[in-house]
Amino acid sequence: GVSVKQVICGQVRCGAVTCRWEGDTVTAQAPAVLHVLYCDETGSLLSAEKEVILSADLEMERDAVARVQADCR
Repeated sequence: GVSVKQVICGQVRCGAVTCRWEGDTVTAQAPAVLHVLYCDETGSLLSAEKEVILSADLEMERDAVARVQADCR
């Protein structure tokens, strides 16, 4: 339970996007790994990593073609 004093740098790596239809809505999902290098309030250099799922809902006609790419900047 030590507080973060300063974030030094961060990196995000995105995986492949998958799409799932539900009616006229497409749900696009991609896994991502977040990695952060930081200093705590005592000045110690630490790192943390977390896996998350990025998700977005898109309304599209059923015969439409979707091209989706996860891009982490």
